[in-house]
Amino acid sequence: MTFLEVEQNKVQVVWGPDPDSIYLVTLGSGNCPVLAAKDSWSSRHELTLSIESFTGVTCTADISARTSLIRLDPDHYAGPPLEVTVESEEYGWERVFVLQEP
Repeated sequence: MTFLEVEQNKVQVVWGPDPDSIYLVTLGSGNCPVLAAKDSWSSRHELTLSIESFTGVTCTADISARTSLIRLDPDHYAGPPLEVTVESEEYGWERVFVLQEP
């Protein structure tokens, strides 16, 4: 299994600790983490997160999960349900998650 297959299959989005937050869980190297680089709202119930790998001088082989807390902007977010598309232009794929009531 390649790193791309691991990354694509192991991205997860779940509700965060508050009604206006979500967790983004990705896999990456300790010094080359995969993180959300930008977000865009196509409606008050649809969020797209673009992720990319932030590379260091040398990426280590210690792939592990990284959890990012993302606050949902009340000017854009209107409450559940929330459709979150996670895309990677770097690797050419996307996954869609539909979050119902937290």
